Amino acid sequence: MLIELTGHPCSGKTYILNKSQFKTLVFKKYSGIFKLSKLFFLTIYYILIDKLIRDIFHIVLISNDSFYLKLVLIFNITDKYYYSIKLKSVKNKTIIDEGAIHILFNILCTDNLLIWDLFDKKNIFQRLPQPKKLILLKTKIDVQIERLNKKGHKRMKNINDFTRITRNISNYIEVNFKGEIHIINNLTEFNEILKSE
Repeated sequence: MLIELTGHPCSGKTYILNKSQFKTLVFKKYSGIFKLSKLFFLTIYYILIDKLIRDIFHIVLISNDSFYLKLVLIFNITDKYYYSIKLKSVKNKTIIDEGAIHILFNILCTDNLLIWDLFDKKNIFQRLPQPKKLILLKTKIDVQIERLNKKGHKRMKNINDFTRITRNISNYIEVNFKGEIHIINNLTEFNEILKSE
């Protein structure tokens, strides 16, 4: 059973997965020396055969992000998409950190209404591979701002705008995800959900 952990930037996903008593259930994504070349060929493959990926990449390409950031986003999206498809039918309880649902944070991190409109018109969210269970990590806004001030983020120009936009994406996921969803804000809640399985 695939369980995805997602959440806005600086929500504490990495901390929770590293400290959880269930960290052995976290799927280890490939991170070897050939990761970039693998992602390059997977990206080409998906562009050729997958309409959903073409629609997602179209949204990335019309964004006002730099060319370099667009490339980074495309590879990040390919990575999330590939593993979400690969693990979709897994029988054992498996946790994926930032699966296909997290793609929303890659493409909607903007005030550009055209991008949000295209996202809805193309029905992107409903077409993404859906985990059996989604755990959405939402911290208090002051905690997120404090962490962003310390760590920063490559897409953050204004901290208040960035925080508002990323929280809007979290709210969108919470309202529109049709499967089993749990909203949490700490490690204890994460462990409790996994214990109840």
